Amino acid sequence: MADEELRKVSRMLNIDCERVSVQAFSELQVKIMETNQKMRLAESQIQALKMNIAHAQLTEKEISSLPEETNTYISVGRIFLLQPRSDVKTLLLQKQTEGKEKISGIETNMQYWEKSVKETEANLRDMVSHRRDK
Repeated sequence: MADEELRKVSRMLNIDCERVSVQAFSELQVKIMETNQKMRLAESQIQALKMNIAHAQLTEKEISSLPEETNTYISVGRIFLLQPRSDVKTLLLQKQTEGKEKISGIETNMQYWEKSVKETEANLRDMVSHRRDK
């Protein structure tokens, strides 16, 4: 009689362990998918920032060829403001610097996320190999 009860309890524990394992496996998979999505979004942000930097560099290069006393227009929302060339050049250089700083921050986040994905994948492999060993 005691043996039957022990078997029932051990079966129940195995079922509970399987549920926990499946749930943990699912959670790790979701974490990997979310992290990969964040990385794709970060890559697209980096590409957009690189395009903005290139645009600012080209504009700054063209403005540099103008005489110093030339006034130029800058776009502010839906209007254009007349500004001295030096002010516009300063704004363009500032825009380039800010873009590079943002890219640097995003790349730092991506390195963290890559590390997180590798750790999560290692955890998944461990779970699968532990499961096979049983």
